[in-house]
Amino acid sequence: MRTVWLRLLAGLVSAGLLLTGCGGDSSEPKSQPKESKSSTSPSATPSEEPGAGEKTEAGAIAFVEQYVGFINHAQSTGGDTSKMAAAETANCVSCAHNRKVIEDFYGPGAKVEGGDWVMGQYATKAGPAGSWLVALDVTYGPQTVDRPGTQKDEKLKPGKQRVKFKLVWRDGSWKVAENTRIA
Repeated sequence: MRTVWLRLLAGLVSAGLLLTGCGGDSSEPKSQPKESKSSTSPSATPSEEPGAGEKTEAGAIAFVEQYVGFINHAQSTGGDTSKMAAAETANCVSCAHNRKVIEDFYGPGAKVEGGDWVMGQYATKAGPAGSWLVALDVTYGPQTVDRPGTQKDEKLKPGKQRVKFKLVWRDGSWKVAENTRIA
């Protein structure tokens, strides 16, 4: 997973899409509030996240939990990012890039064990027109990627990272409009 995110990070930097927590982007939650919340929900599916369809802060958080489940699904299936794509806006450049990196890294026929993202602390900030920013700490365990043949197998170490999701309300549901790593 670390390799995947290093590749994502490099791609975001080269595309000028990486947002850092060191100023510049006034929409970024600057720090986590004292009452920052935590979730222990590992992977999730749409039916497991009640409230994800509500146009509220709680609904936005539930939707992010659901989306994390879609990321876990993409990893565990060797790159099936269809659930991620369905939950994103059509013009989300960072989302399209992240999906491509996942698809290219895992590839068809890969058998993947471990590496699921688990949500930790998060902070939210209301944005314009009912949008929400959700900054999220995720941890992930070790992962083994067994690709067809033997030359490209990988064992990835556990780790943690911060990511930011910009959510917009479209056609009666939340959509990811931006998905970036926070350095």
